[in-house]
Amino acid sequence: MSWEARKDPAWDAVALDASRWRVYASFLPPEIPTVEDTVRAAWSAGNCHRHAHREIMVALSGKGVYGAGGRLYSCDPGSVFFFGHEEEHDCGYPPFAPDADHIWMGMVGGSVLGGIVSIRRGRYRHILKFEWSEAVRAPLGLLESYWAEAESEPFAGTARCRAGLTAALSLVLLELLRVRRAGEADVSHLPSPAERAVRVVAEHIRETGGRGCDLRTLADLAGYDRFYFLRLFKRCIGRTVHQYVDECRRVKVAEWTAAGRPQKEIAAALGFSSPAVFSRWKRLRMR
Repeated sequence: MSWEARKDPAWDAVALDASRWRVYASFLPPEIPTVEDTVRAAWSAGNCHRHAHREIMVALSGKGVYGAGGRLYSCDPGSVFFFGHEEEHDCGYPPFAPDADHIWMGMVGGSVLGGIVSIRRGRYRHILKFEWSEAVRAPLGLLESYWAEAESEPFAGTARCRAGLTAALSLVLLELLRVRRAGEADVSHLPSPAERAVRVVAEHIRETGGRGCDLRTLADLAGYDRFYFLRLFKRCIGRTVHQYVDECRRVKVAEWTAAGRPQKEIAAALGFSSPAVFSRWKRLRMR
């Protein structure tokens, strides 16, 4: 069922009423209680990831748990999770996850991608994708500014940083949902939402050199099923995801080698698990 068909006022009440939010962020005091669940913890230990972009999740409905930073947290309506660069958290949802609806937002290249994910019977799918509007740019910049300030001095000025983050996030969500419902007055000059999402993801791959850019992470960031995303990416960019990641890595390796960076440092910067794995990749892909 589409977002428009749901017409559930409780969703707006949760997403846009920051007074109901309980925040998880590595740089703020904990507001969301931890949960002890050995089965869920075992699943999280084997299904977690890190990536180079910032990400936000807002729980709209359902009662469950979510893994972040090696711990489990309650995930009820109003739970808001801020995941910074390279911060570990769950990748997907377990097959025994309770039904829920979550907003996911990925912040890349001064833009935002994402939408609403529906979890039903242990499977998740994207039921709404946010559409970009220039009206989002200003509150998004404010959100990124507060976030960067909070990360630079964790737990310093806690109340002010939390207030700034949540206020800016409220404005971003308000604009994204407004654009979704009202539509832009004139979008004829803009690329399609699908093409825009792919090009934002491609630029993110280029900037990071492919660090943390596995297929599942990229597809979720764009808001599409993995197999559809593969076809969409090839159609828009002209190369497969793996070909493009390797291409961007080669550019970074050449640039950083010329600048005199040690190979061990380059391997870590590109997200390789060890210098040996990096050396093997170079033998196969740098020819």
